[in-house]
Amino acid sequence: MSDVHFFHEIGHIVQNIDGSSNFQNEMANQSHYSDIQHLKEYDADQFAAIHMASSVGHWMEKLDGEFKDKYYNKEIYEMLLSIACAGCFIPFLIFQKYTSDFYTRDWSHPHPSIRAGYILNTMVDALKKNNKGGFEIDQKVVLNDAFEITRRIVNDAVSRSVIFKSEDDYNKFYEIWVTYVKEIKEYFEYLNDMAQKAKGLACEYLAPKI
Repeated sequence: MSDVHFFHEIGHIVQNIDGSSNFQNEMANQSHYSDIQHLKEYDADQFAAIHMASSVGHWMEKLDGEFKDKYYNKEIYEMLLSIACAGCFIPFLIFQKYTSDFYTRDWSHPHPSIRAGYILNTMVDALKKNNKGGFEIDQKVVLNDAFEITRRIVNDAVSRSVIFKSEDDYNKFYEIWVTYVKEIKEYFEYLNDMAQKAKGLACEYLAPKI
């Protein structure tokens, strides 16, 4: 979880999209919506996702000997991606407490379910195209496993009264994902289209080549 936050904030530091201050308040605020604000968050999230995918890829490519024989395969790639994605989902579950129900053009940050969706999509897509083993990463497998890992983490936290007080936090997150999957995809495409036309993105400057 700390890695994705670190790279997200680095992304904000190197952004120069509109010449304004690169300091971003990470608490969602309903009064601060703008296309540019959402684009900044999208870019920083993408920057973090690419770095996370790069870390998974580099770890896999360093395997050698008996470890490579045993662990260098499609299933391990998918498992590591699922763990990384679950690590991204947990903070969004926490942020979700401070936002309303599903939205697109509102608040200072895209809805947590939208952010979770495009981060997963970016990580899987990056490693689909760039793993040297030529493995066909199955995004549905990664998504389902990431949700299951997230659910277990939340359940464990609830049982120990840490951060989450109820499984409803996870259930709401999952329900929104299932109910608004079409809208999530459409807004991701809207943000991606803006990013394709923008200058000064963090991904343009410092995103690693996987």
